[in-house]
Amino acid sequence: MGAWGYLPFENDDALDWLDELEAGGAEVVRGAVAKANGGYVEAAEGSIAIAAAEVTSASQGNPSGDLPENVADWVTAHGA
Repeated sequence: MGAWGYLPFENDDALDWLDELEAGGAEVVRGAVAKANGGYVEAAEGSIAIAAAEVTSASQGNPSGDLPENVADWVTAHGA
């Protein structure tokens, strides 16, 4: 059963991307945001870019809400 929600980490694409995030560093976040730079963006890439933007915001001390535990752990480990 898939995840269906409107928050940054409530969809399958963003949740799958978290595996990449945990395995990589800031380049994973930069790459996800860069794919959504300009023009038409597919839903999957857009969902991932939103999740990456939330990670970026949280890394700067401004999360928009409650982060999943694994994301909060990543932000704590990698900081700004």
